[in-house]
Amino acid sequence: MTSAQRVIITLGPGLLAFILGALSLRDPRFAKVSTPLFLTAVFMQPFGMFVFVNEYFPDSWDPMLPALAISAVMLVQQAVGFIAWRQTSFAFFSILFWSVFVGMAMSEAGIYGGKAAVALSISLLCLSSAADRTPHRAIAPFWYLIGTGGLLGGFFDLASGTRWELSYLGVNAFMIYLSIVLASRAILLISVLALMAWLGWYTDEYLADVIGWPIALIALGMVMLGLSAYAVRMGQTIKTAKAS
Repeated sequence: MTSAQRVIITLGPGLLAFILGALSLRDPRFAKVSTPLFLTAVFMQPFGMFVFVNEYFPDSWDPMLPALAISAVMLVQQAVGFIAWRQTSFAFFSILFWSVFVGMAMSEAGIYGGKAAVALSISLLCLSSAADRTPHRAIAPFWYLIGTGGLLGGFFDLASGTRWELSYLGVNAFMIYLSIVLASRAILLISVLALMAWLGWYTDEYLADVIGWPIALIALGMVMLGLSAYAVRMGQTIKTAKAS
């Protein structure tokens, strides 16, 4: 099998699925078929483009550069598709490829670890908030979840072992407050779980050898019970606020 045949077999079906999806939107009878076709295209096209690069430019590129270029192409395609057809799937994959592109771009620029996670997560939270105020709000909880987890995980990576370690509590408290402002149970869930995990890590890290360790464990259990009850109550409040 030649290089051209490999590219046609892998990239061709993805491009064809995208074209068929676009054509199906022109006829209301086939509109429901468009989403499966676009999903097929979005999974097959990147694979086909990687095959193209591997076949025609073997061992001549920094491995990150093709991935960066392919994510940029897919980001543009999905963003243009969203502008043209206003489908929720395009909004979701636009954010996905934005995340991949920005993450790889920061890696190429030498920005790694917590700094990259915090920067990317803030952008995801902003995009999720924007999506939450549109008819495409169904995708917002997922990206709120990813953005919150990335932000808290990234900040923990930056702050742990430094004099700013306790500032994690402030960031976590802000995220809980943000969950109320944005009426997002996804942000609340991750923030409370992260706070519980941090309290467990902190007591084990600094109080394990203290005489009052059993008392600290009991106190930690009571705090976690309180946080769980608070999370349930806040979740109900947010649900009521969204319903109204």
